[in-house]
Formats: sequence, C-alpha cells, structure tokens
Amino acid sequence: MPFLRLTTILLLAAPGLYAQESFAVMAMSATLFILLLLLAVSIAYRLKQLATDILIYQNLFADAPAALIRIDRHDKIDAVNHDMQALLGMSAPELIGQVWYERLFASESSVQVRHLLYKQQKKNATFSFESSFYRPDRQTIRIQWKIRRIVKKPSGYLISANEINGDF
Repeated sequence: MPFLRLTTILLLAAPGLYAQESFAVMAMSATLFILLLLLAVSIAYRLKQLATDILIYQNLFADAPAALIRIDRHDKIDAVNHDMQALLGMSAPELIGQVWYERLFASESSVQVRHLLYKQQKKNATFSFESSFYRPDRQTIRIQWKIRRIVKKPSGYLISANEINGDF
C-alpha cells in the first residue's frame, strides 16, 4: 500500500505532466473562461437594469399628470399618454405612427405649425402656441400646445397640451 501512494505522488509530480507550456495554456484558458463568465454576468445584469429603467420610464410617461405626446425625429407620433388620449378624444392606435402636425391640425394650420417649428428648431427652444382642435365627436376645443425639442438621442419632440376653458 505505501508503494501505491508513492507511485501516485511520483505520477503527480512528474515533470512532463506540469510542463511549462501546458500549464501556461491551462492558466490562460482558465483566465479567459473566468473573464467570459464575468462578461456574461455583467451583460445580463445591465440588461435587467435597462429593462427596469424602460418600465419605469413608460409608467411615468403613461401616468403623467399632463397630456403628453412624444414625437420621433421623423415627426411621427411614437407615444401618447392617457391624458392626451382623453383630451383629443382619440386612442393610441389612431395617433401612433401618424405625422403629428398632419393628424392634429387642419391643413392650413398644419403649414403654419410646421413653419413655426422650423423657425424654433434652430434655437433648440421650448415654444408655445394656441390652436383650435376638432375632436372626432365634433366638439371644438381650444388648446395651448407646448413643444420642447429633445436633443439627446433618441431625438425628437415632447408635446404637452392643456385645454383652454372659456368661450371663443
């Protein structure tokens, strides 16, 4: 039995088993594996964090106490919250994907709004204007629009609206 233990120890201590090249390759392989594992874990953690951030943003936008529309850089509506849907009397599928000034204004007003937007776009400013809006239920309301340019990516505009009460 002592002979068997001695043979096992000599086998493990054999110089060919731990040759310098094979040990270096094994060490580099193990290091690479650990780095890839850490990378995969950090990517998974970041994706989970981004998903949580997106959910928080969507909930804040949808439940904001103001009527809001988000416009992409091609002037198309890509999000509308519940208050804006109630104010305009339209559902989200009726608005999303539409060019906002063509959908929300009559053709002659649409040209004026585009011109005003083009002038203000160079200033990166927030600007406001009033207009009449004709709801699908044939009710006319007066709305104060406020448009703010989003400069960071994804760029576009954030539009808020308030109904102006009073006779006109």
